[in-house]
Amino acid sequence: MWPLPLKQILGVHSKTTNIAIYGEFGRVPLRVKILAQIVKFLYRPQLECKNENLTKFYQALTIEYSGKRFADIWSFIDNLKVDAQPPQSRHTVDSYTKKLKETFTDNLIDVWEKEINRFPKLEIYSMVKECFQCAPYLINNCDFKSRQALSRLRTSSHNLRIEVGRYLGQRRDQRICTICQNGDYEDEFHFIMKCSEYKEIRDGTFKKLDNCICMNGPTVLMRK
Repeated sequence: MWPLPLKQILGVHSKTTNIAIYGEFGRVPLRVKILAQIVKFLYRPQLECKNENLTKFYQALTIEYSGKRFADIWSFIDNLKVDAQPPQSRHTVDSYTKKLKETFTDNLIDVWEKEINRFPKLEIYSMVKECFQCAPYLINNCDFKSRQALSRLRTSSHNLRIEVGRYLGQRRDQRICTICQNGDYEDEFHFIMKCSEYKEIRDGTFKKLDNCICMNGPTVLMRK
């Protein structure tokens, strides 16, 4: 799926890091499905088509586009090292493309795990996100405002100084909270746990969370 519609569902900024968005939903980019469809397009007509005219049309089409475009696709597939033989009959096309999608997905998840630990702006996200799957709060029927608030904190799509200062070119120790004037830099932890201006709201919220956890077990704030 394209990242922009997912960002709209979460209510985060359009420039929010894509790898965090895919991780929140546990969805891989649309190019995985596109690649599988291309492979089916390349194999199926050769293996299934019994109509002579359609066969000639397909052959002419593949000759016309047999240059760099297709060569890059085959090179990419070779680099994936799919643990399956290319289809030799129409019965094996689907099983091959399924294996191709699984391999490509595993490859993307490996990259995702490395990338979320590499980006400084995803420091908090890498702490709360344990695995590549749909986050629990997206399944628990949160209203839009609650989903948006939690998504923005988790993916660093907010206006705290830790993020705003990044775009202003400030050092980390210069991104000081302008709300409480305590001299602490304003990151997600400070905003949720320490800022004195939000103490009353924080105490009331934590009391509600304590009651919710006692009654229902861990809530949407749990990791994953």
